[in-house]
Amino acid sequence: MHNRQSIGLSLAIAAWLVSCWVWADESMRTADSVSMITLNTEVPPSSGEQQQPASPKASNSGKKTPEWRIIAYALSSQSWSDGKSYSVFTEGRFDLSKDSFIRITFAPSQAGTKFFLRLLPKGANPSQPVGVRWEKITIPGDGMVKLNLKASEFGLTPKDMSQLVQISIHSGTNAWNRSLEQDADKQAHFQQIEAQ
Repeated sequence: MHNRQSIGLSLAIAAWLVSCWVWADESMRTADSVSMITLNTEVPPSSGEQQQPASPKASNSGKKTPEWRIIAYALSSQSWSDGKSYSVFTEGRFDLSKDSFIRITFAPSQAGTKFFLRLLPKGANPSQPVGVRWEKITIPGDGMVKLNLKASEFGLTPKDMSQLVQISIHSGTNAWNRSLEQDADKQAHFQQIEAQ
């Protein structure tokens, strides 16, 4: 009986590993570049879970600077397009109410692509332009975008910032009929999103 359970467990683990490999392989075929996969020794949070903040580091001035914490990876994201507009998003429970900055990493090959950033609060309709920062953000040459996290810049309240359910990047020609002044093939795909 014990051998059958061991064999059954081994087969289940093997099937799970194969499904992960197939899923990752399929994700890579849809990615714009191999650089979307980054090696990281940290264990990513499971879907819908937020990583716990790391302990702050002391800076030269003696003040503690909080470390960046990863809140989303490329492989945990989904995408949507109508042929003109394009969005990539990650869903979960995000509390950014105590954070001051958000950092989004893109492949440097996406430099020049413009996008809008949206933080969707709990209860809001994702089809409506709720929680959108209407600034046209351009991906720089190094692929690193760092922004202040002020609730008012997203048309949200501090309470909304503590109850976010989706973070999305909107690129292509437009989002909610607001032009991004670029072609439809300018599609921003994040590698990871961090908060501090």
